[in-house]
Amino acid sequence: MKKTLISTAIAAAMFTGASAHAATTGPELYGEIHLSGDYVSDNFDTTSMEDESEKSMVSRDTFIGVKGAQGLDTHGMDLVYDVQVGFDFDSASSSEDFELRKADVGVATDTFSVHAGRLENPYASLTQEGDLFKRSLASARTVFESGYVEHLDSTLATYITPVENLTLAVSYTQESDQEEDRFNVGGDTFDAYTLTAKYDLGMASVYGGYANFDFDNGLTNYDKDYIKLGTEIRPVENVQVNLSGERVDWGADDRTNVLAQVGYGVTPQVVLKAGLGYIGSTDVTESGNMYAVGADYKLGENTTIGATYANIDTDTGQNLYGNYTTAGDSNKGFSVALNHKF
Repeated sequence: MKKTLISTAIAAAMFTGASAHAATTGPELYGEIHLSGDYVSDNFDTTSMEDESEKSMVSRDTFIGVKGAQGLDTHGMDLVYDVQVGFDFDSASSSEDFELRKADVGVATDTFSVHAGRLENPYASLTQEGDLFKRSLASARTVFESGYVEHLDSTLATYITPVENLTLAVSYTQESDQEEDRFNVGGDTFDAYTLTAKYDLGMASVYGGYANFDFDNGLTNYDKDYIKLGTEIRPVENVQVNLSGERVDWGADDRTNVLAQVGYGVTPQVVLKAGLGYIGSTDVTESGNMYAVGADYKLGENTTIGATYANIDTDTGQNLYGNYTTAGDSNKGFSVALNHKF
């Protein structure tokens, strides 16, 4: 039934609003570079009688991509493609330091597009696109487990814009066994589908989404369901407020996670920001919280340096951007980072 609904939605989209003018662009080379110096401290270790800590140079989500479009003769459509290769900018000394982040091919008009391959996860993108602490120790993925699955293998997705400023997305993933940090660590095979909607009101945008992962470990099947609602509010040009909540249904271990962020542009170059997160569980002993403060300085149109301090205290195993994974401990960290887009 799930497969039928997804296939029907995607097929319907392919015959909606196919009046766009076909055009050829690219190939365009683009990318993002991130390099961060992190200091992360764990709780006091009663065995070693020392405060566990780690200093490291980290590159998060650094990638180089090639994208473009080729005009087609049918229904004013374009053939579109987008390939990204991620790598650790601080090392990149072996094949393990490189990964295929994205391999996307599809067709598009002004009002819809259909894509296939290894794609961005539309559900995770809801909170990641406007994340004020993106790539830092206090990114949205620190609170939202679904953020660890930024891309999905073997996926078919469609994006529809039925009216101006409203974007709907449907995706279906079949028989993937990908493993990500804190997600599907055992490498179980899973099918997944996502449904998302985002509406831009100008001074604010609102969004919602649903995701279902159906796992099979060879012995049993189990499901994991996610529901997310949120808003990004821009009351004035130099202020942004993000509010989002997520419900995770996983049998006996259900969770409710909430994240609030605020950013204030002191000058066109300087932004101050703060974040507060709550990580809840049906087992109250596994609940926790996260808070963070930071500042960004814009060196140029596409280049920013920033500093972040973050603290997380939880028994759920959540951690600061995956630096430490010790459940039951507090993590606190400080980082200074350089971000550049081209």
